[in-house]
Amino acid sequence: MYEQNKVSFSLYGKSIQYPKFKELIFIGYTKGNSVKDVPSEVTNICNQYLKFEYGYNYKLAKKFIILQSAFDKLGISKEEILTSNPKGIYFGLLVINQKISCLEK
Repeated sequence: MYEQNKVSFSLYGKSIQYPKFKELIFIGYTKGNSVKDVPSEVTNICNQYLKFEYGYNYKLAKKFIILQSAFDKLGISKEEILTSNPKGIYFGLLVINQKISCLEK
């Protein structure tokens, strides 16, 4: 028999479905770092700045990396700008019986 840990996140705060699973325990919230509320124009400006000043060439799909890199270079606090909705953190302990798993195969 071996144990396996499981960590899961709910997207919008505390989940309404996870409390139904007795194996999962709510342990808190993330800081809510997210780029979803940052306009694409800001991402484009940051990407152009990084390309011109440092030669970085990120794909625009890497929005979080672009903003994080530009803010680091400019000395801007990420926590003030990239804060959005905190996500719920859930932890669970799964126990799997190897003998039963082997017999079923």
